[in-house]
Amino acid sequence: MFTDDVSVVSALAPDPWPLALVEVESLHSANLVDATAVSADPQDDVRAKTPVAAEPQAPPTDRSRRTVTADAAPAQDAPQQRDVRPPVARPASSFSERDTPSLTGWSSFEMKKTVAELAEAKNQEPPRQAVPIVTPRSSDVFPLSVGVSHLAAADWGVLTGGIGQMFGRQIDVAAFLTAGPLGLLPRSGHATVDDPANDTRIEGGEVTSELRGSSLGGRFTWRTTRSRPAISVYLHEEGSRTPTLLAFSQYFKVNSKIQFGGEIASNGSGFARAHFGNAQLDLSGYFRYRPEFEDRDFGLSGGVGVGRGVLLSGGTRVTRSAAESSVWNMASLRVPFGSGRAVTFEQSLTSGDNSRTISAVMLQIPYRRLQFLQRLQFGHDDVIQRGVPIGFDTRQSQTSTHFTPGPWGHVSYQQSLQWFDSDHAQPWDELSTTLRLGHKTAVEAATAFPDVLNPQRLRARVTRQLSPRTSFEVQYGMLSAFQLTRFSTEDERPTFMVTVTKVWDVHTPARGGVVSGRVVDQAQRPVPEVPVMLGDYRTVTDDNGRYQFSRVPAGRLDVSLDKERLPVSYATEDAPHTVVLSAHSSEVVNFELMPLNTIRGRVYVDRNRNNAFDSGEGVAGIPITIGSWVTATDDTGAFAFYNQPPGTYVVKLDVAHMPTTLAPASDTELDVELLPERPLTGLEFKVQPKQRAVIMQTLP
Repeated sequence: MFTDDVSVVSALAPDPWPLALVEVESLHSANLVDATAVSADPQDDVRAKTPVAAEPQAPPTDRSRRTVTADAAPAQDAPQQRDVRPPVARPASSFSERDTPSLTGWSSFEMKKTVAELAEAKNQEPPRQAVPIVTPRSSDVFPLSVGVSHLAAADWGVLTGGIGQMFGRQIDVAAFLTAGPLGLLPRSGHATVDDPANDTRIEGGEVTSELRGSSLGGRFTWRTTRSRPAISVYLHEEGSRTPTLLAFSQYFKVNSKIQFGGEIASNGSGFARAHFGNAQLDLSGYFRYRPEFEDRDFGLSGGVGVGRGVLLSGGTRVTRSAAESSVWNMASLRVPFGSGRAVTFEQSLTSGDNSRTISAVMLQIPYRRLQFLQRLQFGHDDVIQRGVPIGFDTRQSQTSTHFTPGPWGHVSYQQSLQWFDSDHAQPWDELSTTLRLGHKTAVEAATAFPDVLNPQRLRARVTRQLSPRTSFEVQYGMLSAFQLTRFSTEDERPTFMVTVTKVWDVHTPARGGVVSGRVVDQAQRPVPEVPVMLGDYRTVTDDNGRYQFSRVPAGRLDVSLDKERLPVSYATEDAPHTVVLSAHSSEVVNFELMPLNTIRGRVYVDRNRNNAFDSGEGVAGIPITIGSWVTATDDTGAFAFYNQPPGTYVVKLDVAHMPTTLAPASDTELDVELLPERPLTGLEFKVQPKQRAVIMQTLP
């Protein structure tokens, strides 16, 4: 009898036991034999007269040929499955005769294998690829960074913040404080909390908008199917003409190409914007009105690809206010030539109370580790000073060169020259470099060129990573104090600043949904060790066929089975299931596997005409087909198709490729049904030798 344990040896013996033993390997072994003499198929019982061990089966080379032997399958029905090609038949005269002892009075028994036999069987089992287990994290991590800086003989600065997750929410916090002659003062700061479970965002501190720019205040944003509405509060700041405002904004996404929206505030100011973009064309337009400044402005910009990487772009902006009015227009053409090389032509015109015309050409050339950029600009300005119009020409040249010899550093040189009507050139040159000394130390320096020791231009910084969470930094140069006082602006000279930064990981419980389920076969029996995938997460089913993912972040994920790592005796046709999770949702997704089973039979010549198979009547090398699959009978006339899902099949005797000495003696096609719980056995095809005509001829 078969078991799932390699620790037994099964055999048949009469009562009391004669010493006739046949060893059986595990169902999970690459070599499978059936020592049960009586088939589970009632029609097959009368034909299986002798327990015969099957030939070892080689491990399959792909999933469609995995070897699966089920209970009660007769051993003589276990041939080796072959490639899909016409087999070479053996002569029908090669039948072997065997004695057929009676099975009356025989019974089965089990004997435990020895330790050595167990070890040998284990070594023969084909290794199964381990499934990597990747589960959602059990806790959220927020890296809190605190950096303390001290400027020599001046003041202190503290920068703290971090970006990470806490309690299932994405947190972005930053704050900058100064301490010095004016005491402890906050300079800047902001905080953002994104809640993916509810699709909301809360902002506070410094917030930015296209209507107001940067301002102190707060904002609450939520999402709908195709829009992103928000309510904002902008606080009045000392010295500003803008009062405290309450504003509402909403931006719509019609599709991947069209977006539009705007913002309106409590003082009547407003902003509107629209955008259209595809692979060839990009267009944007806006309108803004601010009554506190008595101005309005609007603009349109766009770009179009005209082929071969050539890009034509342009824009216009109109500003109308009580103080001044102006119109700005710009057009550019970028023409690539070669890998990464391009030349760009620009033309801009500003008209109004003061006007300016600028023409420029820019050349960009990369060469291996060298990047070169050159820009030449020619312009003319017309301004009115004290009611008198004044015009002058300008010329400017900008050169930038970057050389990166390796990952350990790079060198950059920048030069700017500006000419006026007097042809007097005002140069500006800077040389900067970065050098990495190992994985923990970096040195950066920038200075004038060729006067590299000019104290007014020399700036340097050295950074040292003391540990994975601690760094030390020293800066030198003309550094500004954190608190701009009269003392800090007088008698400026090069000085040092030291900064120490420390990072702490703040752990909080993770929040998320649960996805669980069960994997069973078609008989609703649990299937263990089945790999289940949820997005990037992986797990396997337990002995009861159950799996579970806990604390899954909110979002849209696909649940599926890893078909490449299924147990060899199963297959699935289930498509991935999509689940939408929130912070507290629970989804149940079950899967059903198809057990892969075996179709077995034999081909024989009924030599004694008893309409039954007898030992020695099997015919080797006879081709049998199921659809596009082909196999051939072994030396005993047995054939088998392994790893077949349940269903109906047509098993055919391939008469066209049979030996020419044989002819079919029964139906050549059998309509059969393979059930999920057991193999299909007992299929038979009969063949017979062809009759040869005897020609009588009189010899001369």
